Amino acid sequence: MDVPVLSSVIEVLHTRGISEEDLSRQVKALLSFVEIRTNQPIGRYLDTVTAIVVQKLLQDVDSLEGFLNSTSVDVQLGIVANFFNEVAVSEKMNDMVVAIRAGVERIIPGLVSSPVITATRDSRRVEYAVRGPIEQEIDKQEKAWYAELREKLESRGDAVENSDDIIAKFFALREEGFDAQKEFLVGYLIPSFVDGFMERMPIRVNIGNSFPYTRLSPAFIEALEARLLTNDDSGRVHLSLDPLMPYSSSRGLPELAPLVHAKLIERGIAPSDESFEEWIERFVPSNGSSEAIAMAFDVLVEEHDDVVMTGRANYSLYSAQIQRRGANERTVPYEGGEITVESVLKALTPRTRLLIINSPNNPGGYIGKKKLIEVVAEALKINGSKQVTVLFDEAYGGMTFGDKVEDDLPSYMVALCPDQVIAISDSVSKKTGALGVRGGNIYFAGPKNNMSFLKELGIARAIGLCPNTFGQVFQAEALKLGEAALVDMSALQDRMDVLIDKLRQVPGVKVEPAEGGLYVFLDVKGLKGLTGVDTSAKLAMRLAEESHFSIVNGSGFGGHPDNDNRIRFVVFLPESTNKELGRRFKEWAERNMK
Repeated sequence: MDVPVLSSVIEVLHTRGISEEDLSRQVKALLSFVEIRTNQPIGRYLDTVTAIVVQKLLQDVDSLEGFLNSTSVDVQLGIVANFFNEVAVSEKMNDMVVAIRAGVERIIPGLVSSPVITATRDSRRVEYAVRGPIEQEIDKQEKAWYAELREKLESRGDAVENSDDIIAKFFALREEGFDAQKEFLVGYLIPSFVDGFMERMPIRVNIGNSFPYTRLSPAFIEALEARLLTNDDSGRVHLSLDPLMPYSSSRGLPELAPLVHAKLIERGIAPSDESFEEWIERFVPSNGSSEAIAMAFDVLVEEHDDVVMTGRANYSLYSAQIQRRGANERTVPYEGGEITVESVLKALTPRTRLLIINSPNNPGGYIGKKKLIEVVAEALKINGSKQVTVLFDEAYGGMTFGDKVEDDLPSYMVALCPDQVIAISDSVSKKTGALGVRGGNIYFAGPKNNMSFLKELGIARAIGLCPNTFGQVFQAEALKLGEAALVDMSALQDRMDVLIDKLRQVPGVKVEPAEGGLYVFLDVKGLKGLTGVDTSAKLAMRLAEESHFSIVNGSGFGGHPDNDNRIRFVVFLPESTNKELGRRFKEWAERNMK
């Protein structure tokens, strides 16, 4: 654009007090109006066509002024119509919208000539912090670090043992901790080199991938062996896999649903007078609870709907699904303590379709209390909407520390509000340590005649044919064992205590022990002030780049502004690894204080 034209454009925008982004929104709204009037969606090209029109306006000062000065849709339509047509267009509204839509169709062939294939708009608007830029940075460092380790091992003149074998043994020692790994390397490399080299070893503290730091309980292993292993007449042991090779029913293996059903009746959630055949229509097994939650979003949440989350910060999957569906995120301030009816009512709107309760909470580490359910129930009653489903995410159910008591929140909701539709998602992953088998499910309680979506839920499951059968077996055996299948929380308590002690020594950091789950959620507002780092995302990236450990920025757990003063650590790493993390974090803070 010529400098005089550019100056004129800037002057026009400045005089009107609008930005180029504001102009884009106006143009997009006008094109959306054209879509509606012609009943011909522009679809995935809407953003691109909007950008084309905006650029044409910015290159024509007279048209830009006319577009901005006009309060009439007719005038704005006329200006845009002339961009797409060489011949003058009738000033009748219907003629103009048809001309614009026809003009858009003429330029679409040019838009598809690019060899770059982009993702859908739904996908592009999703951010997922847990596996975002920080994870990518630490992954890059890890590859480089292990390549350097291999090079050092192979450069030894007296090498006898294969370097790949040494690296495999070193990697396996991560379960014992940083000190054990360091001591192991000293047996192969010069100690002075190992000291500095280990200080650069990337450590992942961002993902709740707790294996091998949490292991299946002995009772769970024994149950799985009995279920999956058989002896033949000669005494040889065989895997009994034939029952797991076919697709299961979309409602799961025959043994799974009855176990879930019995457990829900025991909890007072499933109606005892409903036949199993009727009950199973409420139940869908899944590949982990994440898939179950995704299916719930698919059948319950549309574009522009509202989703309410109790807690300033919540599992990043919720925000990702909200973004993917084009819905709006709303939060109720809660961290396991006080909560008011007014705060819940403020979050509820006529567009609310889901209200999510995650306890024990990821990332907050707190346990929801009965008071939360009482307040939510009262707020829903006052609000009056019958379109809200309350979703309880129990992925960390049973994972509590010390003497913390976990109330049965879904059961309490059913007792208080028997007519309220609720959903309960569950997973075998975190609570048993069987992460990779991806066993989960979702169940809907409440009046069945209020759940016309159950048919679509069944279709959503059937499209994927069935969840993996191994995950279903793990769920079934875990349900039979109950608490005996859970990971050893006392061992995690000891590791968390060490981590908390070290983190509290970092200037500007506040942290409280978790009541349950696998995470602690640090308050780093003071640290940001001391170091001049203005966002949690920047802090996370600098820690990854400069101190070689990956955490998750608080802004990745929902849009509440307080989250940007938080970061999340996992608690399950060995004690010596947690000590090393604390040392690195403290040194980074002291090195960067202004």
